[in-house]
Amino acid sequence: MPDQPLISVIILSFNRLRLLLESIESVRAQTYTEWELIIVDDGSTDGTVDAIRNINDRRINVLALQHIGLLGVLRNAGAAAAKGKWLAYLDSDDLWLADKLKKQLDRVTEEKRRWNYGKSQLIDKDGNIIGGKDIGKLIGGWVAKEVINTEIDFSMSSIMIEKELFDKLGGYSADPRLFHREDIEFALRLALNAEASVVEDTVALIRVHPERSSNFLDHHFERSAELYRFCLDFHLTDKTHRKIATRRMAHHLTEAGVDRLFEGKVKKGVSQLWSGVKNGDRVLHIFSALKRGLRKQLRRRSLENAL
Repeated sequence: MPDQPLISVIILSFNRLRLLLESIESVRAQTYTEWELIIVDDGSTDGTVDAIRNINDRRINVLALQHIGLLGVLRNAGAAAAKGKWLAYLDSDDLWLADKLKKQLDRVTEEKRRWNYGKSQLIDKDGNIIGGKDIGKLIGGWVAKEVINTEIDFSMSSIMIEKELFDKLGGYSADPRLFHREDIEFALRLALNAEASVVEDTVALIRVHPERSSNFLDHHFERSAELYRFCLDFHLTDKTHRKIATRRMAHHLTEAGVDRLFEGKVKKGVSQLWSGVKNGDRVLHIFSALKRGLRKQLRRRSLENAL
């Protein structure tokens, strides 16, 4: 392993050995070879640490931690151990195409940019590409507006960041209000501080499968509304950015309120709906969300009665 690898690849893992080994092989298959790979293991109990240590590749290291469960903390731990000039994250259930690192390094070198993202495609649990699914746009330059609107094709597995910029930004937030939304908050800070470089080709394959950690989270809309509130409180000063973020927050508050109403949490649901109204959500969306919530509730009751 070179004393100063140019790119430090970081993979987080928790009890996902089979998929993790596939992700590792997609790193080892890279046409660009000046990298180190740091596996940040979050207290796995499935033999992950021993399996990684048995891989015959001096470029691969494992950082074995007790279970933390906070992705921002784990990503920062990997970055702290990194020796490279560039950081590239890969989720343990995702894959890279073989020329991912080379294409991104060539592009940031050519454009003299400090971070890059490329196109992602969705795959199923067996690795087959899911057709007809566009994750988002590919736009270079100043893309804060697009990040706020979640319009761009941005995933943790498709980015490469200059480590100096990562350190300047303070890495990922460990604030509990951003649980499983810390990636979007970090993307926003990236977009506010440096122009993006883009690789238009597919560089990452994002696996959609039943064991994805996000599938086990509840109240997604509340989490998203809290993300926008956090960004409004701490990051956004531009009037246009604040207007977009407030509108997005209102949208998610409405959806969260409807979910709570039909869970029977009437007080919380009404409060969130009213917050959506106060922050400017569209009347048409509010009625649409209520209608969808009612249909969902009726379907649930119909299934319960059938049983």
